[in-house]
Amino acid sequence: MRSRTFFGLLLVVVGAWILLSNFGILNFGRDWPLILIIIGFYFLVRPSNKKSRKPDIRKILDKLEKGEIDSQTAARLIKEEKDE
Repeated sequence: MRSRTFFGLLLVVVGAWILLSNFGILNFGRDWPLILIIIGFYFLVRPSNKKSRKPDIRKILDKLEKGEIDSQTAARLIKEEKDE
């Protein structure tokens, strides 16, 4: 989903850039480094995907069904999953 948002935003920015260039407001030959700066800034400020490193609730429940963990441990892990 995040990549769809990024590419959608990228298309809007490029389209606006071309439109403003056609009106003589921006010059692509002169201003192209600004595109690289904006893309680099996006990668710096975007939130990291910490959730992918943690087990999801389905995996926790599977371990509970198999008897690998007890109910208290499962409840604690689910609570930790929801808190983050």
